Amino acid sequence: MTPQDLEELFAEARAAHSSAAPPDLLARVLTDAYAVQDLQDAQAGPAPVARRGFGLLRLCAGLFGGTAGIAGLATAMVAGVAIGLVQPAPVSAMTTLLWPEEAALDTIELIPNFGALLPEG
Repeated sequence: MTPQDLEELFAEARAAHSSAAPPDLLARVLTDAYAVQDLQDAQAGPAPVARRGFGLLRLCAGLFGGTAGIAGLATAMVAGVAIGLVQPAPVSAMTTLLWPEEAALDTIELIPNFGALLPEG
């Protein structure tokens, strides 16, 4: 097969497939497409309005790790309130260890000074 034969085959293929769609078919397709676009525009409704406000709340939530961080802080708060109200035995024992019944509040040393940490001798 020579290049001339190949060119003749390509020319025949182009001639067979070069027939474009009739103009009335294109007009009907475009009319249907415009009708569908108008229908979709009518069904879409108004554009959603961007929410404003809660900027400080979103900023604080972002500082604490988003909603997961806020949920963790809320859980810790509820647990702290529950432990404070119920006062289980280990917490009561620690309270009496730190604040003996006979000690006055001004003599309790929760944070010892540096001298108490040095060994004697």
